[in-house]
Amino acid sequence: SDVLKPFAEKLVLTCRPVGEGGKSTLPAHERISMLAKLGRINPAYVDVELQTIKQTSVQNLKSMGCRFIVSWHDFTTTPESQILVSTAEECLKHGDIAKIVTFSSGDEDNYRVVSLYTVLPRKRLVAFCMGEKGCVTRILSMAAGSPIAYAAFEELQTALGQLSLDEMIRARELIVKGVSGD
Repeated sequence: SDVLKPFAEKLVLTCRPVGEGGKSTLPAHERISMLAKLGRINPAYVDVELQTIKQTSVQNLKSMGCRFIVSWHDFTTTPESQILVSTAEECLKHGDIAKIVTFSSGDEDNYRVVSLYTVLPRKRLVAFCMGEKGCVTRILSMAAGSPIAYAAFEELQTALGQLSLDEMIRARELIVKGVSGD
């Protein structure tokens, strides 16, 4: 954890299980235990799946003062709007930020996910779509006020449609220029 300490104020810790798109095969309680050990460095956030929070206590992390991103992913589709809203609201009950990520089959899916920013607190929401057709939602979420954007370092994508760090920086610069009028 000493290696991570210099980055703590911007660090998001997670230990995502295979079923949620990660690489961990550890049971939920062991993943939480590992995150608690790393949580001593006081990261910006600890990202835990909604399903994990439902089945395993995270009280040890909460007592350390960790702030939570509670994540929910759908790797095959984008559900209807009311399901997305209720899922995001449930995430917000358990955490500081709700992260809703779905798979996009096209414009309608993109619209449903980005429209979450019109009904939920923007600074407490990270919502975008995976897949090549959902790529634009990663930029739109920044423009809508998402507190966090995910980018790939060089060619190390963790999800289909993820933009590189350089692409996200350029997009962010355009958004800032557009908002400020410079």
